[in-house]
Amino acid sequence: MYNQSWFSDPTFPNNMPAIWDTHFWFIYKQNIAPLFLGEFGIKESSAADASSVAGTWFRKLMEYVGNKCHWTFWCMNPNSGDTGGILKDDWVSVNTAKYGVLKGYLAAQFAPLGGGSSSISSSVSSSRSSATSSISSSRSSAVSSVSSSRSSVASSVSSSRSSAVSSAVSSVSSVQYTEISIPFTKDGAGEFYWKTKGFSTTQNDYSHYINSWNLDVLEINGTSYVNKWVPTFQIPAASDGYWYIRYKGAYSYSHLEIR
Repeated sequence: MYNQSWFSDPTFPNNMPAIWDTHFWFIYKQNIAPLFLGEFGIKESSAADASSVAGTWFRKLMEYVGNKCHWTFWCMNPNSGDTGGILKDDWVSVNTAKYGVLKGYLAAQFAPLGGGSSSISSSVSSSRSSATSSISSSRSSAVSSVSSSRSSVASSVSSSRSSAVSSAVSSVSSVQYTEISIPFTKDGAGEFYWKTKGFSTTQNDYSHYINSWNLDVLEINGTSYVNKWVPTFQIPAASDGYWYIRYKGAYSYSHLEIR
């Protein structure tokens, strides 16, 4: 957070509402138009320290506008360098200090369409027993069908994966790949070819991943992962143990990161 002059005012944070009123909150107060407040965020360490300037500002902002207008918080994903995310680096656990402040101001769940809650509840209740009965009667046959087909599907997936990886290895023989180490980041336009043995293959390890945006091509061992977030354990290595990466971007802000 930039150290604005009003943060050092002796009346901070009680001076903030008047500043917000001047810059944007007059729209709400004067009922000029709907107001949407977007992309404000804070580091977890600041949110956890209620006496910090950023933590104090954050709490005051939510207290003043949090349940009166629509807003979005920056951000959910943990790989934002300036604030981090609601999620921790494992992409599963929650940063509780930030979420704890926001929780009381989250929008209510939308009511279902097609009638009031009482009629919906009664409809759901009346149909639940028949639905349960139908599900129960079909479950055994469905499970049996899944069980009988699982082995053939697994063998098909296994055989297609090995052939796809083998094909990827054979197709890279004519291209010069530069070996890279992980972590790795690339920004910018151009077409590049890299290879690495550094991908994590630990199952359910979501702290190691690829992420990209504004790319035309991102292929790893012949499979497209363009403009996606994917944990690396879900990306099989080639038969020689390498991951072969093709990057093609048209912009200065084309981006790839591998963790």
